[in-house]
Amino acid sequence: MKLNRIILVAVVCAPLLAVAAPAQKPNSGLLRQEVKQNNIGISLQRVASQLDSVITEYTRNGLEGDDVDTLRRFRGMLNQLTGAEVAGVVKQLKAAQIIGANPKRASENAIGAFSGQKQVIVSLKQIYLDWQLQQEFRLLSTRYERLAKTQHGNLQRAVELVTKSRGSNSYTYREDAKIDLRIQELDQVGINDEAKLL
Repeated sequence: MKLNRIILVAVVCAPLLAVAAPAQKPNSGLLRQEVKQNNIGISLQRVASQLDSVITEYTRNGLEGDDVDTLRRFRGMLNQLTGAEVAGVVKQLKAAQIIGANPKRASENAIGAFSGQKQVIVSLKQIYLDWQLQQEFRLLSTRYERLAKTQHGNLQRAVELVTKSRGSNSYTYREDAKIDLRIQELDQVGINDEAKLL
């Protein structure tokens, strides 16, 4: 008998539970978005804190220059992102969860939050692109420095070749002189080819 009552109550309440469950889904989706956005904000703050530590370490050791300036610039970009944009998105997501009396307003808050999330994504991509560009400049700088060293070495070998040839007329006709001259030419062609690629 008790089992029948339990089954009857379950059958009567099941439709009510089925109807009540979907109403929670939009809020739970927004809640998940809010939690994710909070986690993003926390991660960004952690990265900003790590950048602060690196900048402080550089300053404490008296190191200045492009590296520190770049870190400070990225830190400023992250500061804007964590301080304003992420907090605004979280606030709008919280407001969107309060559907109760004004569904239109909740919908506007949700749309505003998603728009804010897109802006955060754009800002993060911009920071990444700036960082990537900085890395490209460093790579180019390193390659030009290496080319300059190669060119300097080639110049030194040319000076040695001229010095040897002045000391003895027979040197210019020897096989060693021809090999040295050919190496000079090949080095210069390599330098020119690599410089064209840059």
